[in-house]
Amino acid sequence: MTTGEIIKNLRIERKMTQRQLADLLGYSDLSSISKIEKGVKDLPANKFSAVAEIFGVSVDALLNQTSTSTNEKIVLMNVSSLYGKPAVDALLLFDKLNETGQHKALDTLDDLVEIEKYKK
Repeated sequence: MTTGEIIKNLRIERKMTQRQLADLLGYSDLSSISKIEKGVKDLPANKFSAVAEIFGVSVDALLNQTSTSTNEKIVLMNVSSLYGKPAVDALLLFDKLNETGQHKALDTLDDLVEIEKYKK
């Protein structure tokens, strides 16, 4: 996936118009955003930080080649800010399990939350 496609996906996920993004980036013409999203024009190097800040992602996420990785990074950043690193670690381990393993992991968590010494 190109940087333009990643930007388009992030913009759409946040229900932002091309006009709104163009305004935030200081473009007078929204066709610049359209060209960047279509890959006709590259995002100028001096705009990467601004785009990353607008969408709350790292510059690295904008350069990533797969939408899955970009989406995973966004999710993991949000999980980390809400629940901390142990939750991120748990999700990364959970992702390595097949469907049967995931069900077993959830059953085990259900059991753990019933044990008084593990409750918050």
